[in-house]
Amino acid sequence: MSRSFVSPVPTALALALLLGLAAPGGAPASTSAAGFANESGVGSAVTSIETIRQRILELKESMTRLGQQADSIGHIMNVISDIA
Repeated sequence: MSRSFVSPVPTALALALLLGLAAPGGAPASTSAAGFANESGVGSAVTSIETIRQRILELKESMTRLGQQADSIGHIMNVISDIA
């Protein structure tokens, strides 16, 4: 019962490119004070999204382990039922 997990969360660079905050060469798309404020706000959002992504990956690992444990318990229950 293995499912592959594809994260819907884009990478920080992809998000910056989508929002027009970085040029494809890596240079900032805006150097004005307003652009910098937007970039730092987006940077904060990107950091938060990355934190959430990490937590989702940890949860995925936990759920996988729980699924394996549930399968093991099911096998034990089958053995007990066969004996009884």
